[in-house]
Amino acid sequence: MYTHEATGAQVMLVDAPDANKVFSANFRTLPKDNTGVPHILEHSVLCGSKRYPSKEPFVDLLKGSLKTFLNAMTAADKTMYPVASQNKQDFFNLVNVYLDACLNPRILDPVHGPRILKQARSLVITPASKTRCIRPRILKQRVIVSIAIVSTRGRAP
Repeated sequence: MYTHEATGAQVMLVDAPDANKVFSANFRTLPKDNTGVPHILEHSVLCGSKRYPSKEPFVDLLKGSLKTFLNAMTAADKTMYPVASQNKQDFFNLVNVYLDACLNPRILDPVHGPRILKQARSLVITPASKTRCIRPRILKQRVIVSIAIVSTRGRAP
């Protein structure tokens, strides 16, 4: 287990005999209430980033990657962004896109952020739930980041 000095992020490197190369950026997202904010942010983060301003880079990756796994999920206390590929170049591309999405999301852009949040909120929250409006300021909450990288010496077929 390693700790990134500048951010305090914990990094775990595991050597496994599997041909898949796996990466996951995991964030502690403890909700203050039941409004679904972590799930809304999960969707919002995958709507472009500073380096990859595409409206839907996640969808672009689904179409054009050799990935063996590509997703994001929110649990009760954490949000995870895992990717996997057996192709080394594709793996590093997936990690690059996901890390930029997590660390430099387009949701922070004053022009695009409100639209992205509104769009993500409408996908995640049903009209019957009557939750309050989500604003970009919630991204200023401190999150604990852990990054797990599973490498392999195995050979891709």
